[in-house]
Amino acid sequence: MTNEEIAVELARQGQHIKSNTHRIDELEEQQKETRALVRSVDKLAQSVESMVKEQERQGKQIDALESSKADSFKYWLRTILTAVATGLIGYALACIIAK
Repeated sequence: MTNEEIAVELARQGQHIKSNTHRIDELEEQQKETRALVRSVDKLAQSVESMVKEQERQGKQIDALESSKADSFKYWLRTILTAVATGLIGYALACIIAK
C-alpha cells in the first residue's frame, strides 16, 4: 500500500467517523426525547388513575345523597299517612262515643 492509498483510506475513515458521530448524536437526542415522552405518559397515567378514583368517590356520594332523599320522602309519607290514619280513627271513635 502506498502513502497515497493510505492517505485516501484515512480520509475515507475520517468521513465514516464523522458520519457515525453525527448519527450517534441524533440517536442520543432521540433517546432523550423518548425518555421525556415516557415520563409524560407516566404522569398522564397517574392523573387518569387519580381522576378515576375521584369519580368513584363522587359516584358513591351521589348515591348516598339520592338514597337519603328517598329515605326522607318515605319518612314524611309515613308520617303523613300515620297522622291521617290517626285522625280517621279518632274521628270514628268520637262518632261512636257521641252516639
